[in-house]
Amino acid sequence: MKTEALVLLFAFAACGKNEPANEGKRMPAPPPAKRDIPSDLRITVIVDGQERPPLTHDTLVATPPDWSDKEQRKAWRIARLVGVEESLDRSFAITGTTNNITIEFPAKSTANTLVPALSLSQRGTMIVEFVDPSDPFPRFHGEGGRLGRSPESEPRVSGVTKIEVRKRVP
Repeated sequence: MKTEALVLLFAFAACGKNEPANEGKRMPAPPPAKRDIPSDLRITVIVDGQERPPLTHDTLVATPPDWSDKEQRKAWRIARLVGVEESLDRSFAITGTTNNITIEFPAKSTANTLVPALSLSQRGTMIVEFVDPSDPFPRFHGEGGRLGRSPESEPRVSGVTKIEVRKRVP
């Protein structure tokens, strides 16, 4: 009887070792140690219906970021990248790779000081988000939890493929 109990105990212990540890609570992959602008980056730019040269890896490398920090985060004002003035009558329609959805960001707002910016995320992808010029990389930035949810309430677009500058409809 003791040997049967001992065999069952070993059988249960052996069965548990076949499953990966923490399978039900998968942790996200850590961000890459070095974040670089993607070498195959190509963002179509359209201003008032006219196509302009695209934003590429070379374009961003040659353009100093408006904000950067020692943690390799970088952000550029959209208006400066596409060569337009930030004004109340313009908006930026940003299209991303996720379901080809476009979100419209006002170029300037009287309600707040946030500005739309193209950022190199902690995962090494290009995103468009609102940035506070006085604190472009707040402490909580990018700490969205195990599922990658962002704590920011403002919209953001990942995997940017197109920036279209439009006249804003009131």
